Amino acid sequence: MGSTSITQVRLQERCSEISRCNGEDIRGTAGQASVWRFEPHSLPWPKSIPKVDGVKCVWYRPGQDPSDSATMGLTAIIEWNSATGRLVNSDDETIESFIGVCSHARHDVCCGERGKQVLRRIQQFDEVEPVFSCSHLGGDRFAANMVILPEGLLLGRVDELSDVQLRQILQREALPVEVIRGRIGIAPVLGATEIWYRQERQITSFSIDATFAVREETDDNCWLVEVAEPDEKAIIVEARLEEAGVAAQFTCGAEKLSPLQHWVIRKSDQPY
Repeated sequence: MGSTSITQVRLQERCSEISRCNGEDIRGTAGQASVWRFEPHSLPWPKSIPKVDGVKCVWYRPGQDPSDSATMGLTAIIEWNSATGRLVNSDDETIESFIGVCSHARHDVCCGERGKQVLRRIQQFDEVEPVFSCSHLGGDRFAANMVILPEGLLLGRVDELSDVQLRQILQREALPVEVIRGRIGIAPVLGATEIWYRQERQITSFSIDATFAVREETDDNCWLVEVAEPDEKAIIVEARLEEAGVAAQFTCGAEKLSPLQHWVIRKSDQPY
């Protein structure tokens, strides 16, 4: 692939605004840590929550009014493991669900502004499960970010959704493909390919029958992915990560510009 001319975007605007103006691809941008631990902590939070033995640590507190004991929801340390897909507490008891929205303003202004806006909107909803304010989930420029467990889904730019769409997500009725960043704990190429598949098949349900596996890495930043569908012949998809020709700041506090990338995904001509 030849050299790419890169447009420079100055360090002056909010990182999420720049990302949207550039039309940055959010597919395949979910964190790859295989274990995520969520711990309840009151404010203030530090700017960064360090990993512990390779475990992604996220702090959370109720998104609803903490003075209302009826809406406090979880108050336990919970852990999600990509290998098992289970969400459990410290006694290894299954937790049915956890939904968190990053509102970590000390980490990034965009997370604070956009995340808190989404939490305030959700507070007005009736008959939805508790949604928790949480610390950094990764990808400040994709704020507002939301994590949904045990499905392992990471969503971005959920502040752009309507109240109807937000409610459908919280009730697990429909999943708008345009806000899916991928699944945490898996390779970015697999997350990006699943989103491509959802777009191609117009799938909005939370569950998906197809499975995805890397068959071969053919070149730098290029993979062949096998997509297996029940009762159907598997297909091979070529997924290539290319430079977008734009450099921008990844966080509001970034001191340098970084090149943006985007996925080019298509059904491969190679036989299965």
